[in-house]
Amino acid sequence: MKIFRFAPDLRGYAQPRRVVSGRWWPKGIDLGPWLDYVYSWDDKHQENYDGWPSKLSLSDFPWLSLQVPVVSERAAERLGFHPERAPRDEALAGHLRPLVLYGQRFFAVQPMFAVRGEPHAFVPEASQGIAAPGGEILHYHTRVFEPDRIRGEFFTIPAHEPFADTYVTGSFVDRARDAGLTGLDHLELVFDDGPVAPSYPPASQRDLDDPSFRQEEEWYLFRERGAMSSYLDDDLRAVFDRAVLDGLMPIHDP
Repeated sequence: MKIFRFAPDLRGYAQPRRVVSGRWWPKGIDLGPWLDYVYSWDDKHQENYDGWPSKLSLSDFPWLSLQVPVVSERAAERLGFHPERAPRDEALAGHLRPLVLYGQRFFAVQPMFAVRGEPHAFVPEASQGIAAPGGEILHYHTRVFEPDRIRGEFFTIPAHEPFADTYVTGSFVDRARDAGLTGLDHLELVFDDGPVAPSYPPASQRDLDDPSFRQEEEWYLFRERGAMSSYLDDDLRAVFDRAVLDGLMPIHDP
């Protein structure tokens, strides 16, 4: 089985100006009590996301956050999980929440978080990652999964919830591409009947000094995972930057 990290294409597509980044997640999406505690103001839930003026169009899977996938109505309908079109995949349809991007209707996807006491597909003890000074893994770059334990699409790594990125199976990606949907041409393959080691384009100090959108999103999740273990930004930044220069962290816009 193939498993991809769900980080949709950025190049060539319009992007929302206000992304989720933990603070403004879509209405109806539950990212857990930790975020309710940290971000407690009333306007944290959004239904309408605008964007920078652009001649570009949105893809069928626009990047709103590594935490919260977004799908177009066309994608939901063609892949059989549109909640208002007699969905074939009722479980996934039940995870969709409507929102508006650039005046167009899309759906945010409620990630499948781990259920306490139930086995999970991710195998942390066999995976490799970037560790905080105290040894906590804040980002996995080489991931091992047990495919027969996957319960559906858009699943996460339990240890990183609620600041967890999401993953989808190769069958989902194949169906989306076969349906002519846009935005998934450059997804990162992380498992192919075994872990796939990272092979990112070389990075330099200049990349760190002038961060891309992707780098800022990756740093946000890395920092917030570290903050949950009471690490300061300066300590985390040194670890993150070293990982970027060592080619263990994706920072270039796909």
